Order: sequence, then C-alpha cells, then structure tokens
Amino acid sequence: MRFSFKYIHLFFYLIFYSFTMAQSNIISINTEGGFADITFPVLSVETFQNDRIKINISGEYNEEKIEFSFISKEMFKAGIGENGLINDAVEFQGIRVLIDDKNGRSLVNLFSTVYGIKPDHSSFRTEIVFTAIPMSKAPANIKSELIRLKVFYDDQFERDKYFEMFIIIDLKSKTVEFSEKDIEYRKTIIKVLSTSL
Repeated sequence: MRFSFKYIHLFFYLIFYSFTMAQSNIISINTEGGFADITFPVLSVETFQNDRIKINISGEYNEEKIEFSFISKEMFKAGIGENGLINDAVEFQGIRVLIDDKNGRSLVNLFSTVYGIKPDHSSFRTEIVFTAIPMSKAPANIKSELIRLKVFYDDQFERDKYFEMFIIIDLKSKTVEFSEKDIEYRKTIIKVLSTSL
C-alpha cells in the first residue's frame, strides 16, 4: 500500500506541476474598471549593452504563442519628487520593444481583440520606442524591484500618433504588464502596432 500511495502522490504532483507551468505561460487580461491591462510572462532576462537589460517575453493567448523582447535600463532614478514629476528622471526614447513579423501580427491580434478595435493596416511594427519616466519616489533596480513606468510614444508629436500607457515590470514575479492609461488612446495604439516604420 505504501508503494501505491507513493506513486499516486507523485502522479498528482506531476499533474499539479504541469498545470502550474501551463498557467505561468498564459497572457492574462484584466478589464476591471473599464481599462484593459495585459500581463505577459517573462521567459528570460539578459544583459544588453552595458547598463541595459533585455527582457524576453513569451506567452500564449487563445492558444496563440506571442514572443517579443523589451529593452530597458537596469537602474532608474526617482521619478516623483515633492513637486511632482522629476524631469531629470525622464529616459528619452529609453525603452525599446522588439518584435519580429510573425509575432507582430499576433500582438496586433491580441490588442485589437482586447480593445475591440479592428486594425486599418496589414503591416506590423517590428520596433516600438518609448520615452519613459519611473513612477517612484526612490531609485530602483529593475532586476530586484517592481518598477512602474509611465511611457510616451511620439512624445515629440512628429507622427501624429501620440499615446501614453503604463508598463509595470516585476521580474521577481516574471511578468511585464502593459496597463492602459486612457481608453481614448486605443485607436492610436492599434494604428501604431499595425503600421510599419
């Protein structure tokens, strides 16, 4: 009986482990409060060009696998002071999202499904560059602390495609969340994702 119980216990442990691993690879959507927040699982983290790191993201949504990379500084200054945002903490075009053609299509499909907006174009962005400011009152290391960034696309208003969102990086939990700031930016986000440079 001991022999049988041991292997039954192992069997259920393997089922639980497989389920947990499968769940950790799922892209999750939160639409509470009318805003859409999309959380991606982190596959790996690597050093990239001196003081920067490359966060490799891989997850599934509706059985479709989506992979891309996120390049960021490792150390961030405090972004909020007594009088509001600190200009010196702004990282001008300091955040890069790298996407290949296949995953570009999948990423557009994901955002357009969540936002309920059909893309106007059939091409796909392979790189998105953001200006960012950390929403924290103290310096932080992205590898060891949760960091909430407010990011801006087309912050110089050169392409008439300006939008804002929050990106929340939690490498301890192995997640990167793209959090919606304003619903009015949805059409622009889809336009940017579905238009090549």
